[in-house]
Amino acid sequence: MPSEDFSRFSSKELETLLGQIYEPLTQWAKAGERHGASAHPNPQAAPIKLLLEEEGCSRQEILQEVEEALRRSVNPWTGRFWEKLYSRPDPVGIAGDIVVACSNASGHVESANPYFARVETFCVRELAKVFGMDPDLSDGVTMPGGSASNTLALQTCLISRFPSFRIEGVAGLYSDLQRHDSIASCAPSERSTGHERRSVKKVLVFASEHCHYSIEQSAVACGLGSSSVIKVAGDEGGKMSVDCLAQAVQSSLEGGDAPLFVCATAGMTVLGTFDDIRAISSVCEEGLTSQLKVEALYLFHSVSKANLAAGFDHATKTLGCGRRPDAFKFYLAWKRHGSKGFGERITQALVQAEDLRGYILLHRDSLALELGPVPSPPFLQVCFRPLAPVKSPAALANGLSEQQLLDACVLQVHCSFQHTRFAVDFAPLPQLGRLYIRYQAQQDIWRLDTVLVNRVSSTACSGFHTMGSLSTRMPIGKISLNLLPMLGTKESAFGKLESAEDYDPVWR
Repeated sequence: MPSEDFSRFSSKELETLLGQIYEPLTQWAKAGERHGASAHPNPQAAPIKLLLEEEGCSRQEILQEVEEALRRSVNPWTGRFWEKLYSRPDPVGIAGDIVVACSNASGHVESANPYFARVETFCVRELAKVFGMDPDLSDGVTMPGGSASNTLALQTCLISRFPSFRIEGVAGLYSDLQRHDSIASCAPSERSTGHERRSVKKVLVFASEHCHYSIEQSAVACGLGSSSVIKVAGDEGGKMSVDCLAQAVQSSLEGGDAPLFVCATAGMTVLGTFDDIRAISSVCEEGLTSQLKVEALYLFHSVSKANLAAGFDHATKTLGCGRRPDAFKFYLAWKRHGSKGFGERITQALVQAEDLRGYILLHRDSLALELGPVPSPPFLQVCFRPLAPVKSPAALANGLSEQQLLDACVLQVHCSFQHTRFAVDFAPLPQLGRLYIRYQAQQDIWRLDTVLVNRVSSTACSGFHTMGSLSTRMPIGKISLNLLPMLGTKESAFGKLESAEDYDPVWR
């Protein structure tokens, strides 16, 4: 029998721990693939208890914590987790994650790990080719998400546009502006005399009125302040108006401000809308000195024409020092599936979303559901909601407008799906301010989207009846107090709602 008395930091400890957690992990993933598995953890579970002590614990206790974490987690392996913009993990990515964790490597400099650093550089070049860019004139780094990418893009733009910004910060930025010919004739005293033209111009960022909230956070992080972000109007589908953008940029120039940065969106989170990036780029190039960054939930790349790749070390590309080499996971996934495999998965998801739109349109009357605005071209998101019953007794009896009744019903439908087989989200649509159920098409597996739609239909009908009869399942007073004040806003009311009904297990 081998001795149990070995170091907790040895390869033997690694072998033992990995061996212990392998089965719980794989069994949890397999359990998610069963027909009746819930996408959400058990709502009846006891409160979470966390504990740290002076003395270390046994490996058995570690195993118990791992099993508890899995029980308490949303299981993406169901293929029915449609609430967010991500789905089940890629098995080859998990394998890559294990390698990265085991090597405990950093990819910020080649001296730390030459292989992982080269992998990131290679992936950047290959992505540049995919998007028709010259890999010798392109550069990039792996970021943890879109919010961090937005901040890095704005910081890069500031440093590129204002040489003094890197050394002197915001003071250097305005120092550079003061030296600009366009403000040479502005006396500093004008700022305090109330003249409309300011002696120190304000640096401005332009983004769609439906852009991600991280754009304002990025402006704050860069010292510009949230007021520097100019929101540009869009159409009903959320696409930024190029004419409004051009007018806003021109107006800022006439007012003495400095247009710095335009953020376009490629795949809005609610409708999946794509801004007209080519037209927006033309606005930036027409002597307006603004730089364009594409805020993409589904891709991120530089559009600068400068040779960014020359002479830069990985460590100088971000604010931090060490970085986890996540590009390795992407590299393994690309190698495993190939460019063709990635393309087929995206195509399949697009077809699935289009089929669902067609199903709702074809059965609109029988389902009593309506589609939200569909952007052109349509993408992966499908937004839909119940149709309001004619002269709803619930609306008449409780003084609710038809719109308030519909929004309350959407919230009830969303609530009723908690802890069931399906996980869906709701969102207010651009300009309309009305709530819709949002379905995010994925490339995964089972064709359960029509089952989901039928369930939404039956739940909505039940919801209208419930509100009309003041049933105890969802009393109208609760809706009035907790939901109606939030209708038309972007806040979530679901922290104040309880499950509307314990549905038949066949739907779980």
